[in-house]
Amino acid sequence: MQGAEFPAVIQQGPSGDAYHLYPVQSSFGATVFKTDAAGGYTTELGMAGPEGEAFAVYLKKMADAKVVSASLDGAQAKQAFIDQKTPYIVTGPWNIADFQKAGLDVTVLAVPSAGGKPSAPFLGVQGVYLSSKSENTLLANQFLEYMTTPEAQDKLYELGGREPALTESAAKVDDVILKGFAEAGKDGQPMPAIAAMGAVWTFWGGAQLSIIDGTAEPVAAWQAMVKNINDAI
Repeated sequence: MQGAEFPAVIQQGPSGDAYHLYPVQSSFGATVFKTDAAGGYTTELGMAGPEGEAFAVYLKKMADAKVVSASLDGAQAKQAFIDQKTPYIVTGPWNIADFQKAGLDVTVLAVPSAGGKPSAPFLGVQGVYLSSKSENTLLANQFLEYMTTPEAQDKLYELGGREPALTESAAKVDDVILKGFAEAGKDGQPMPAIAAMGAVWTFWGGAQLSIIDGTAEPVAAWQAMVKNINDAI
């Protein structure tokens, strides 16, 4: 895009935004936590060490290139893309309708690898559960069984515009935008659902922000972040 103000934008804001930076970070092999032999998350940080520090150095390069900034929060990054001040934005399907409403012709691509490993965004999955306080467990279980059928999954896609969890239903989706997100997220990682994750977000976003705004040296800031998270865990 000739004359673009930003080569790309990844939302941050005054508290940072590690979630939107994770596809870039993970491409350095700096996953938030390591996994065990079964693929479950452990409480050992995967972003400690040289992989995370290499990402920290690259993060400063992105800041210098105006890809990330404390002054570009979610709303401002979105508006920069709508105003065609940038040809690329790292975001999710929740913003597509507003982009199309603004008359933009959008295409979904995977975040390019900066560190040599696959770019792995966080993935979220919506689920339906039976409450222990249910007054009619028989009916509730019948509903849960219905939700696993192609009929229900097809209807959820029709009404909500989200990729179905059932592969049989997902295979029938012909929306090019959703297909793009599916391809972009093929190497994605589930958001850790472990208690230790609660100790991560504040230190993680704060350290990244200090690197972005230049108040801390990248490697030193990353090492301090790792220590603070480990102490909190």
